[in-house]
Amino acid sequence: MLGPFSVDPEGRLSPARPDLAPVFSVRWRGRTIHARLSQGAAPNASLHASPRARLHSPLHSPLHSPPHSPLGEGHLRIRSILGRIPSTASGPAVREACLTLFRGFLTAVPETWTMRLLPDHRPQVEAALAVALPITVTGLLTELTAFLLDLAPYLDVMDDAGISLVTEPSSSMPAAVR
Repeated sequence: MLGPFSVDPEGRLSPARPDLAPVFSVRWRGRTIHARLSQGAAPNASLHASPRARLHSPLHSPLHSPPHSPLGEGHLRIRSILGRIPSTASGPAVREACLTLFRGFLTAVPETWTMRLLPDHRPQVEAALAVALPITVTGLLTELTAFLLDLAPYLDVMDDAGISLVTEPSSSMPAAVR
């Protein structure tokens, strides 16, 4: 056991219990990115197998997956507030341009992502990826890094359009276990 993680003899991670969902957060480009690793099928969610999951999955390697080592279904959920749409008071034309840009993103993002505009005009992105458990730390960080690199061009456009950064208070951090 390592905190909320179970660590197998090869150093791969899984949630310690099926009802436990370890969470970690990183700051990237002024935004807080939250990630949650869960075991089992996600309720009410459409998960997509990550193409990188096959690269890091020990399913095809007898050296990394002895017959007695059960592999399970897991999912990695990634969520972030991307900024705030400017108010009409700061310029109706800028606001309308940002809203038009955001509407375009709704159909342009990868199918594993969901973008929504929250009631307080903060754009939020969520991604749900199926991963094989247990997963190596390298595999887990590769999934998160690939998401961040895929997100970068969207952030560039949003920043250029005037969607401002939002600093999340520490109380908005997700609970470590739900």
